[in-house]
Amino acid sequence: MIMQEKRKTDEYIFCSVQFGEDSKSYYYLADDATFAIGDFVIVPVGDDGHSAIVEVVNIEYFQEDNVPFPLDEIKRITRKCADGDFGTSIEANIQRDEDIETNKMKQNNEDQSENEGFMTLDEEILLCDEQTTRVRVIIWAELSEGCLKISGQDLGEAVMEFFGDSDYEYFYNFDQENTERLFKLINPEGQRLSDVLIQRFGGMDGCRIMREFCDANSITYSFFSC
Repeated sequence: MIMQEKRKTDEYIFCSVQFGEDSKSYYYLADDATFAIGDFVIVPVGDDGHSAIVEVVNIEYFQEDNVPFPLDEIKRITRKCADGDFGTSIEANIQRDEDIETNKMKQNNEDQSENEGFMTLDEEILLCDEQTTRVRVIIWAELSEGCLKISGQDLGEAVMEFFGDSDYEYFYNFDQENTERLFKLINPEGQRLSDVLIQRFGGMDGCRIMREFCDANSITYSFFSC
């Protein structure tokens, strides 16, 4: 088991967890420093907060002014798994909850009204998943409580050369006012918003195009990366 160095007293512990092998990882906040990479832990999942068993795949420490997600929005690890939590196989629990999250996202997409011009709460859409010989770019967009969030991850040789790390994550957060201004400009006809976002800001150049559009129209957002 890989152990992490102890954090500084004023740093927050962010654990990356996976619902299954090769699945996307998700950040959860840890309230103590006893978790280690490879541990299985219980976390709340979905709007109803049901429990899931997941594996800790990475642990990072951040100062408050450099956290990868706002502290008042991120979910927390409930506790480390005990022997009694494994009444069914770990694999069954992981697959069950990964299927729940996947089906929920699919259902949200199917249920969205064509003329609604609005994404449902916490819906996540894929803006980019493209790869060249030297870099892979993955970008998601989601609308939560009326605020647009765009999250990206660059992986590969080119990222290592530029940043000294093969994994570069970045986040654009719009408040409600600037989200509404952006949507009115890019979607005046009230089309399906997920389609408009993909058309306007999809692909490897999507974030650059989005930044230039916001700058030209005085739309503000916060940005941070890790």
